[in-house]
Amino acid sequence: MTTATAATPGRAAGRPAHVDALRGFALLGILIVNVGYLASTYHGTGLEDPGFASPLDNAVRWFVAVFFEAKFFLLFSFLFGYSFTLQLSSAGRHGVRFAPRFLRRLAGLFVLGTLHAVLLFPGDILTTYAILGLILLAARRLRPRTAVRTAVTLFVLTAGRQQALGDVARHHRTLGRLQWAGFMLGLLGGVVYAHASLRHPGGAYQILALGIDVITAPLLAAAYAATVLRLACDRHGDRLIAVLGPAGRMTLTNYLTQSLVCSLLFTGYGAALVGDVPPLGVLAIALVLFTAQALASRRWMRRYRYGPLEWLLRAWTALTWPPLRRGENAPR
Repeated sequence: MTTATAATPGRAAGRPAHVDALRGFALLGILIVNVGYLASTYHGTGLEDPGFASPLDNAVRWFVAVFFEAKFFLLFSFLFGYSFTLQLSSAGRHGVRFAPRFLRRLAGLFVLGTLHAVLLFPGDILTTYAILGLILLAARRLRPRTAVRTAVTLFVLTAGRQQALGDVARHHRTLGRLQWAGFMLGLLGGVVYAHASLRHPGGAYQILALGIDVITAPLLAAAYAATVLRLACDRHGDRLIAVLGPAGRMTLTNYLTQSLVCSLLFTGYGAALVGDVPPLGVLAIALVLFTAQALASRRWMRRYRYGPLEWLLRAWTALTWPPLRRGENAPR
């Protein structure tokens, strides 16, 4: 990347490449958290697993709790809201009615999320997105200032209207401030959350810690996002985008594939390894799985425009068969 191109990262099929890299990073964090719930029946219950109580086991639990739990679903959710504004802008450019298409998209997400929750992972987020998407649709004409005053949860809409991720170089100083404040306060809140969850579950202290985490986790998520965006836009950013971007462009496919693979590993569908793998091994499985997905996504996106499930969802949304292979023309 030259300095000029670094300021405004490349776009793939009209998509900001640095936002795809951020999606890929969020996908990794989601996997590291979700795999713990499938690998252990004790995870999230407030009870220590008696089979894995060594200092190394506890250190891995602390690492995941401080840096990952309750942080990455916020980043994932923000990107869902931000993509809503990109779809809204795209519909305006192409002169198509947005509401019917978006409602079909939400219906498709809800069906996929229901199947995901019933068959693979009860902690599904897609059904929640499908329902909350109705709020985004209803609030799409609010002015940015009104949206902020209405509720903090509508910040995703505000950021999208202001194209906060469209020109990262313009927000370079703001991203730096987010890093300082987010890492300082967010990590402090993460430590309190982990200490209460792992050492003193079930009491008033844990309730207080959860409240602290509600306030500080968004700061840490923002710091993560600011870091990835700044790295993606520096002179070596093309390498980061090449690693994370393709996985981010196939977020739906990769998210559901993660649950499928982990279910086959840990539940009665397959190897039934639940309770048999130590925390470090579970973390290693997550990292190996994501690495394999990143490599597979990179190969796939060289030949195709969309991931498999992204293509199906797009076809349902537009009620037409979009071209899948690169070089194919759209149907007339």
